[in-house]
Formats: sequence, C-alpha cells, structure tokens
Amino acid sequence: MPLERNLDNIELQAMHHVSAYVVVYEGEVDLTSMHEAYRLLCVRHPVLRARVERVGTRYRFRVPESGSPRVAVHRSGGENHLREVGRRWRPDDAVAQLTLVKGETRGLVAMFTDHAIADGKAKLAYLHELLRLYGEIVAGTRPIAEPGRSLPDTPSQTLRARVGSEAMPPVVNESDPRDFLGAEALRRYIRLSPNQTKRLVAVARQNKTTVYAVLCGVILLAQRRYWQKEPPATMICLAMVNLRERVTPRVGALDTTNFIGVSPAEVKVEADTDPIALGREVREFLENAIAQRRPEQEILARTTGSQSPPVGQDLGTAAISNLGVVSDFPVVPNVRITDFQIFTQSIKGATPSYGVYTYQGCLSIEAFYRSDLYPHSQADSLVEDISREIARLLDDEGDETVPRTEQQLVGDVG
Repeated sequence: MPLERNLDNIELQAMHHVSAYVVVYEGEVDLTSMHEAYRLLCVRHPVLRARVERVGTRYRFRVPESGSPRVAVHRSGGENHLREVGRRWRPDDAVAQLTLVKGETRGLVAMFTDHAIADGKAKLAYLHELLRLYGEIVAGTRPIAEPGRSLPDTPSQTLRARVGSEAMPPVVNESDPRDFLGAEALRRYIRLSPNQTKRLVAVARQNKTTVYAVLCGVILLAQRRYWQKEPPATMICLAMVNLRERVTPRVGALDTTNFIGVSPAEVKVEADTDPIALGREVREFLENAIAQRRPEQEILARTTGSQSPPVGQDLGTAAISNLGVVSDFPVVPNVRITDFQIFTQSIKGATPSYGVYTYQGCLSIEAFYRSDLYPHSQADSLVEDISREIARLLDDEGDETVPRTEQQLVGDVG
C-alpha cells in the first residue's frame, strides 16, 4: 500500500509556495554519488517523493510505490535554471526536486521543496542531511538508509499532541490551495561583508537590542517612505516565530511540515522615526506576544481554515523571517562550500517579505515582492533605501561601503 495522508489547512495554505536552499561550491561533485545521496534521502524521508492528489474536495499526499526522485542536471548556467523549475512547479507532479548546475571548477546544489512539506527549519535539515550522505558515499562509507514508513505529522496533529484535543478549535472550512497560488517573486538581495556584519551586531548590542529587531526597524522605515499614508501611520511587522522549541515536548525539524507562528507587531512609523527605537518597540511587542503564547494561538487559528491572501499593494506591512545563523555544512571530499543562498520563487500575499540569515559571518537579506504588484523600480528603491539605512547605522559613508544590493544572487557557472 502506498503511503498517503490528507493535508491539513496549514499545509493547504502553504502549497504552491516553492523555494530552493542552495549551496555554491568549488571543486568537483561526483554526479553519480550525489544522485545516490538524494535517492537515500528520499528513502529515509518518503514525503520528498510525494505528490499531491485531489480526491473529491480533499487534497492528499501520496507516495508512488515506484519511480525515481526528481533530479535535474545542467552543465552551465545558474539562476535561469532555478527560475525555470519554479515556473513549472506542480505539486501534483512533485513536491521536491534536486537541481545540480555543474561547471568546470564550481557549481550549485539546489534543493527545491514545496512549503506544504517543509518550512525553513525543515528545508535546512534536509539539505544538511543530503550533503552528509553525499560525503559518506564519496568517502567510501555506505550510509545506512532505513526506509521511512510514515509521512511527517500534520501541523494540526502536532499541535493536538501538545495542547490536547479540547484546546483545538473546530475546522470551519477546508482551505482551497487555489486561493493561495500567489505570483512569481520579484527578488532583491542585500549582503553585508563580515566586517559590516560584526559592526551591525555591535550596534545592536550597544543599543541593548538584537540584529533582527534593528533590521525590522530599518525595513519598516524604508517602506514608510514609499507608503502614501497621511500621518499618523500605524505599520505592522509580521514576525515569523519558530515554535518547535517553544512547546513541550519539543518538535524536531522533520517531525512535521510547518510549525511557524506569526506574531504581528503594530507600531507608529514616520519618515524620520529612529529605526533603533522602532526596532526596540517591535522586539518588546514580540517578547510580550511570545510570553502570552500568541504565536501558538495564531497557528491554532489557521488550522480552522482561512480566507485567501489580500490583493493590492501593502506597504504598511512587512513580513520578516529570521533563519538565524546557518551552521557550516558537512565537510565533503574534493568540494569546498563557499556560499549558502535562498531562492524564493513565489509569494502569496500582497505583503513585502524579507528573509534574514547569516552564513560564514556574512548577513544576507532576501527581499521579495509580488511581481504583479510592485514595479522593478520600486523594489530597487526599497532595497537601496534599506541598504543605505544600514550603512548609516554603521557610520559608513560613501557608496563603496554601502552593503551590496543585487537583483540576482545565484551567479552563472560554466
């Protein structure tokens, strides 16, 4: 019998939102060994081979009893291949894919997953395990791959096991994933050097706050300058809260598919507001919300079903996630991993979104906007304002010291 189960409302609302976690490497990747590593990863975690089937009004994960995992190999190129995967994405065909771009001396390993099967913590765990398996194979050690015999629990099941059935709200309606299709993301990137990252950490500590809080203030301030709203203006910072460590018992990275709560912080913002003070206010709001377990209440509410995302520009709100410090990937023979990147293909709601993470001492911000709502020129202006405001906080002067902004992060390999 094939493995299968129904999707819950949280997974249905996340479906069609695809992203890739990407490592850039120098050296030589053995394609046969990487294929085998991915095959073993899919043996251990059969959800990676699942497809989404519609059965009546319900949607179901179903793992075929036979067939190979989805792998694509390219001999040159870069982000063009990632965009093509995203544009052709169909969860009824596959919810995960490995894409390899192999040049003569460098290349990319990009692991795509649909958000219905993996949030940020899960995506990162899969990528770490893939590279660990590859390293063992290349080193001549045959990894043990005990076949997975179940799919990850739904977020609803995970919540019920921790809060009890009596605390679970009733399901009001079944979410329709077609209401959450979204649009292709207009991607922009800001990258700080190791020195700039250290100085930003120092600025946050000197002001008794966190880097994440400072960036929330900076991003809200930049959007306020483009938001045509008469003062006084209240803006909303949507903070993504990883709940895995905040429940008892804790939830492992791969125990469920999505376990993120959203905490909205409402703050007054004007064009001349101090971003440090603004960030401290967001942090205080978030800490109070976590203490009162509001992010858990938010994810509980989403299990009941919800309406489709809003349409139209929404510069009064910013959704900001924080992956934190990405730990070093396993050491792999004949390969040196030089960078980690996130490639987001689609965005659902009208809210500008940002992903923050630090790898090898460099802080990165991925900004993504709906391409059908925000012009390229507006996206460029927003990220340039964010970059300049960060430079001002670092006391940097001159264009050469402003953090880099880029329209394309994944460069071509050949």
